[in-house]
Amino acid sequence: PVSLTSWGQLLLVTSKASHETTALLDRVGTLLMAVMMGLLAWRSVVGGLNSYATQSTTMMMGFPEWIVFVFIAPALALTAVIALRQTFGPAQPGDDAPHIAATGSAA
Repeated sequence: PVSLTSWGQLLLVTSKASHETTALLDRVGTLLMAVMMGLLAWRSVVGGLNSYATQSTTMMMGFPEWIVFVFIAPALALTAVIALRQTFGPAQPGDDAPHIAATGSAA
């Protein structure tokens, strides 16, 4: 278990970092989120197509499972797009981190 003093020490890691460092860490975090949401969206599409092809239904009500995937996959894909926009888009107000373009060069 994490004690209150451990959490305080954890918060100190970024509180002493420069604004540029914390902004860069924010962009790395949004990139990781974009990758994870993209993977989840892809697997949801694959799962939905498989569920449709096999006509699988829920056990109790016989509701087609593929219908659920129709709503899950676009939501996950949209979340991935938003995270990519936050990663590679223009800096937010108060964000002094260098802008990393899709080419990978700092502006």
